[in-house]
Order: sequence, then C-alpha cells, then structure tokens
Amino acid sequence: MNLDFLVKFFNSFLELGIPIIAPSLLFILALIFRVPLGRAVRSAFTYGMGFIGIFMVLNLLLTALSGVAQKLAEGVGITFEIVDVGWPVLAAVAFAVPTFATIFIGTLLVNIIMFVLKWTKTIDIDFHNYYHWVVPATVVYFATNNIWAGTIVGLVNVVITLKLADWTEKDVAEWWDLPGISIPHMSTIGWFPFANLIDWIIDHIPGLNKVRIDTKGLQEKIGVLGEPMVVGVIIGVLLGLGSRMTITETLTMAMNLGASMILMPRMISLLMEGLVPVFTSARKFVLDRFPGYDFRVGLDAAVLVGKPEVLINGMLMVPIMVLLAMILPGNKVLPFADLAVLAFFTTWAVGVNRGNLFRSVIIGTMICAAMLYGAGFVGPTLTQMGTASGFETDVSSVYTSLEGGAITGSQMINVPIFALLGMNGWALAGLSIVLGAIALFVFKKIVDLPKAHNDLTKEQREELYPNG
Repeated sequence: MNLDFLVKFFNSFLELGIPIIAPSLLFILALIFRVPLGRAVRSAFTYGMGFIGIFMVLNLLLTALSGVAQKLAEGVGITFEIVDVGWPVLAAVAFAVPTFATIFIGTLLVNIIMFVLKWTKTIDIDFHNYYHWVVPATVVYFATNNIWAGTIVGLVNVVITLKLADWTEKDVAEWWDLPGISIPHMSTIGWFPFANLIDWIIDHIPGLNKVRIDTKGLQEKIGVLGEPMVVGVIIGVLLGLGSRMTITETLTMAMNLGASMILMPRMISLLMEGLVPVFTSARKFVLDRFPGYDFRVGLDAAVLVGKPEVLINGMLMVPIMVLLAMILPGNKVLPFADLAVLAFFTTWAVGVNRGNLFRSVIIGTMICAAMLYGAGFVGPTLTQMGTASGFETDVSSVYTSLEGGAITGSQMINVPIFALLGMNGWALAGLSIVLGAIALFVFKKIVDLPKAHNDLTKEQREELYPNG
C-alpha cells in the first residue's frame, strides 16, 4: 500500500475545509434521501454558512483569549522544559505521518461496520478531527516500528469514542438543543466518564451538593449583570487586568468575549436550520425502510462550545491552568497556545450537570491538571512526529499540545499502553483490545450512575431533564 500517496490524497480532501466538505456531504445525503432539490440546496448552503459563522466567532474568541494566554505565560517567570505549541501543530503533524492514512481508512470502515451491526448510532462526518486517533496510533508505531499495531491501538480509541458519542447524544439533544447530533470529538467526549464520575461524587458531599450557579440563576438574582453577554465582558475585564494588559487591550478583549457569547449561539442556530430538515427526512427514510437503524450525525465539538456556560467555564480555566502549571509537582509543560481552546476540553465538566458553573470549575480544574501531565508525557513523541513529518517550529526544545494531553488523559486505554511501549507491537495491539473492552465496561457503569440532582429544585429538574 502506498501510504505516502494516501496521506497526500486525504490531505488534499481535508484542505477543502469543513465549510465546504460538510455542506457537500449534506447535499449528497439530501439527494440520496429524496429531499426536493431546492430544499436540498438551501439546506446545504445554510449548513455551510452556519459552520463559517461558527469558525468566525471561534476565531474572534481565540484571538481575544490568545492575548491573555501570551501575557499570562510571559508572566509566569518559571522555566519549563516543554512548550505548548497548540492543537494546529498537533493536527499538522498528524496529517503528515503514515498512520494518518491507515487511521482515516480504518475509521471509516470501523464506523460503517459498527453501524451495520447496530453497535453505534453515530455516523461520524467530522473528518478533520480523525487526527485525534492518529496520536495514540503514532505513539505505538514510532515505539515498535509496527504501523498495523499502532493502527489497531488508534482504532480501539475510535470504538470507545463512538460509543461515548452514543451514550451522550441525549444530553446533546436536550441541554444543547441539538437533536440528531452526537459528538465523537475524542479530546472532548473522552472526558465525559471522568467528569460524570466527579459530578456524582460531588452530588454525595453534603453542603457542596446543594450549591448551584448558572447563567439563568445569575440573571434572576443580579439582573442584567448575570446575562451571558455581560458576564463575558466582566470576565474579559478581570482577565485583562490580571494579565496586566493595557486598558485599551483589556476593553477590546472584553467586548470580543461578550460578542462571542451572543454570536456563537446564533451561528449554531443557523447551522441547525440547514441540518434539521435533511436529517428529519433522512431519519424517516431510514426508519421506514430499515426499522431499528436510527442514527445520529457526528459533528465537531465546536457546536457545543456556543453554550454560554461552556464558554464561561473555558474562560475561567485560562488563569487556573497557568496557576496549575506553576504549582503542580513534576509538571514540565508551559501552557500557552491551547489556553485559548480550554472550553473544548472542559465542555463535559459543564455538560454532565447541565450548566452548574460551581461544579464545572471544580471538574474543569481536575481535567486541566490531568491534561498538563498528559501533555508532558506525549511531548517527546509529538516532537518526534514533527521531525519525521518535516514540520519546522521556532521551539528549539521539546514541544507539545494540551490537546495531546487531553487525548492521552481522557482515554484510560492510552496511559497503560504508552507506559508499556517496550513490548512487542502485536502484544500492545492485543492488550489495547482487552483494555478497550474493560474501558467500555467501566465507562458504561459510570454513564449509568444515578443522578441525585441535589443541586436542582423539582422545577429545575423537570426543565433540564424533560425525559427523566
């Protein structure tokens, strides 16, 4: 198999970008499921415009937070061995290694097989983020020189991610109001079992289990100051002052954060305006002809980040992550570039309790700590991947990505596999299958933990959990 050719082919395909790939696939899907041509065209364009809007707002948000990240990182005053260069570097490096081709093809096949066998409802069209599974695959490949063993490890992660996407689609439909969607975004969904377990523990700690802070409650108590837009501005001002930005920089950044709070939900609504009609027709078509074959469309976690509580928690995690880097024993990583996207990694810290910001800060802090250690652990391999792929960076030492830490830390299968890299490649592949089965068993138990809802009144419970 000519893997270099396949890597270049898939890269050419992905270079089209989600705003082109996603609506094109939706248009083809609409025609397959006999949606009228005019309606199919409108839905595809609307869907694509929604993605363009989401990424424009994300860029606004990331640009605003990156200024804070730079100031905070510069002000740490401690020497670190490893620098966080951000998820774009992780993606660029992953797109250029041979395991990218085997993982891309393998993921498509695994997803189709699981769907046909009714082992998953998720049809993952989030092709760009297939690189998440390339990281664990490449770690094993580089250590054992066995590309197929590495591919198996990566695909075991695919299976776990698809199942977690299935198990959380109810939360996505109810709290995020995104029916028919699931989120097989590994560095996001992988934290769901951890977040759900910690939330369950908090629910059984007297005193803490009664505390609830959310945007709706803030609005009821303090009026306009509790509105998400205003909360974003206030957090922006505090972050700017805390990182010693100028008044002009602080106010500009604060207004951009406030604008993100308003614009992101509206862009997601636009995306759903295009998706829902086609999904509804497709779902009816499938269920009429193939009873039992219900499905969900797997999308990027960007569609979840628009929730005000998720954005707020992500902003709060920025100074917390820098503080953790300074005080955690044994940490080698200077968090920098990925500070701006912490909302992605801590999404489920908010989602498991449907918006309790008090709990989300606790859970998010624990996730950030795990990511720092994970990023340090995967750093040498990421640097090796960059060298092998010809990637050039200004960083002269070892570099990493906090997302690499998320991929390491969020899937319990990866840590023991990475710790045993001296083993034979095929032995590692077999062990990954066993560990994957154990992980699914454990994760399902955690997913099914009964919710006590001690932080909710009866009315809140009925509102946030309409189907129990």
